[in-house]
Amino acid sequence: HPRTQIFSTLLAALRERVAALPDQLAAEPEEAKRFDVMLLGTQLSLLRAEPFEKQRARIVKVASALEDLGTRIPAVAAQMDLIVQMQTDEWWVDVTYPMLEDVRRRLRPLAHLIEAKRRVVLYSDFADTLGEVTEIELVGAGPGGGSSEFAEFGARVLQFLTEGLAADIVAKVRSGAPLNAADMNELQRTLVAANVGDQDSFAAASAKLGSFGLFIRSLVGLDRAAAKRAFAEFLDDKRYNQNQIRFVNLVIDELCKEGRLPAGRVYAEPYVGLAPHGPEQIFTADQADRFFEVLATLNLADTGLAS
Repeated sequence: HPRTQIFSTLLAALRERVAALPDQLAAEPEEAKRFDVMLLGTQLSLLRAEPFEKQRARIVKVASALEDLGTRIPAVAAQMDLIVQMQTDEWWVDVTYPMLEDVRRRLRPLAHLIEAKRRVVLYSDFADTLGEVTEIELVGAGPGGGSSEFAEFGARVLQFLTEGLAADIVAKVRSGAPLNAADMNELQRTLVAANVGDQDSFAAASAKLGSFGLFIRSLVGLDRAAAKRAFAEFLDDKRYNQNQIRFVNLVIDELCKEGRLPAGRVYAEPYVGLAPHGPEQIFTADQADRFFEVLATLNLADTGLAS
């Protein structure tokens, strides 16, 4: 019957074009939803002109975890260019809402591929717990300065640096390139001239961190791309296993956040979770020597002692 045919045609069109009810949709992986929440929160902060450094750090860690999977998984390999690019500082300089939305749409199907233990760290927001209160003495900004004054001084220096002034030298600090005396003197003169601090304040900060360059690096961190270039040989999944690569990526994470990593740190948490007896347990003697050589080069880059 003609009417029956028309009704069947209309019903088929409705089924094709009209969205299903929420309870009729296929269940999505929990990891994809968590990734959505993280990206949408970042987009909201961007639109509100609010800082989103914390979200950015998490997104970069997700990208790093996906890169660690290598190109053996076709879905990851297809997005590898984006995964690598978004871990660089340059990608984030003029990041836009559409760029973040592109990341959300392209990487959300991959979120479930990250191993479960690492996902907990990437997506969880752990509350701080208070232990026993212990007073410690920190070098302050000037005579008699306490830890709060030192923190305020560091915040003033960081604000000055993030405004783009002395950008060339700051980029050199973040890149891990060796600084010479002229670089450090020029930056310190610029900061003093701008009334960010006086000579005594910078001398105290330099003594506390080991050098003026390391003080600046502790504020601005190390560029992730630079750290990955330095440790590139250890990130080759054809030469190193996943446990070794995860260990090196933990080192890179801390270098990017703190700016340096004393060699003794790799014998403590979180590193002992992967190598209870240190790098020597998971690397050969030659590999361990090379690992510490690369680490020393990055640590010494801002002291004026690097070769």
